Formats: sequence, structure tokens, C-alpha cells
Amino acid sequence: MDRDRELLDGIGPRRLTADEIKQLLTQKGWLQGNLALWLGVSRIHLGRLIRDVRRPRHWDLAFMSLPHLTTRENSILTDLRLAREREQKESKVEVKRSAAEVLDPAATASGPGYRYRGVLVPGAVVVVTASHVGEMAEEGEEGEVVAVRDAGGREDYLIRFLAGEDWFDPDSFDACMAETGKEV
Repeated sequence: MDRDRELLDGIGPRRLTADEIKQLLTQKGWLQGNLALWLGVSRIHLGRLIRDVRRPRHWDLAFMSLPHLTTRENSILTDLRLAREREQKESKVEVKRSAAEVLDPAATASGPGYRYRGVLVPGAVVVVTASHVGEMAEEGEEGEVVAVRDAGGREDYLIRFLAGEDWFDPDSFDACMAETGKEV
């Protein structure tokens, strides 16, 4: 397998270094955050790709093929990215860890907002199924449910990833995660 990788690496142009990619982005007028938005990946994921010397080859081709941005296009992307970042910050719920917010697992509330009752409990492991969860996690990354609270007609789940934690309602959870059946 390693021999095959060596042979494949010898075909075509060598992989770009992180510095070469950054220089290429600058020359073409791209900010890393704007490129991440345009590609539909998180800035964290894009940063990892840039630094990964063994990234899939198609990423080097993508970086080399980027169009040159006009000042107007760059401004539009920057405005959109900043607006999305503001919305994301405003939508975050301040994490409060008072005993009153944490649900008793034996509670008997039911309905669509309680569909994960007894499944998503503190210690449950979840996996990201979307391309990313904000700037916190990438597809395939696992997180841990650290708290559950009643939000009036539904449960909310505080889920911790390596890059951060946030509260998710059942619909948000369905859109980007799945339960694994594992516990820590």
C-alpha cells in the first residue's frame, strides 16, 4: 500500500505546500473564510485540508483552478460570511448548568419534541452526518451529550465536540447528527 502511494505520488505535479496554497489564494483574491463559504465547507475543515500534506489530490487541483475574484465579488462573499457568522452567534444559547435546567431522565413528557427521550442522555455518543456543524465539527466526527434540558414542549441537548459545545433541539439534531447507540 505504501509502495503504491509512492508510485502515485510520483505521477503528475507534486502536492502544493500549505504556504503555496495560501500564496495562491492571496494572488487570486480569496480569503480563507470566504473560500470555505463558497466551497460549502467549514473554515476548520478548509484549514485542515490546506495543512494536510496527504490531502486528496483533487483539492490541489481545486486550489489551482480557483477563479480570480474581483473586489466586488470578494466584498459580496465577505458580507455574506459576516452576516452568517453574526446569525450563528446570535442563535447560540448561553450555556447554564443549573440543576433546574437538567431534566430528570424519568420524566414522562412525550411528543415529537421528546423523540430522543432516554436515547440522547448525558454520556451518549453522537456522530455528525452533515458536512459540518458550524465551526465545531466535521462530517464523521463524534460528540458527547453532556446535558439535557426541558425547553417547553421539547428537549434540548448540550453536545460537546473537540472544538466546542452547543445546545441542539431535536430538529437541529436530525438535520446534522445521528445517535450511535454508544456511551462514554
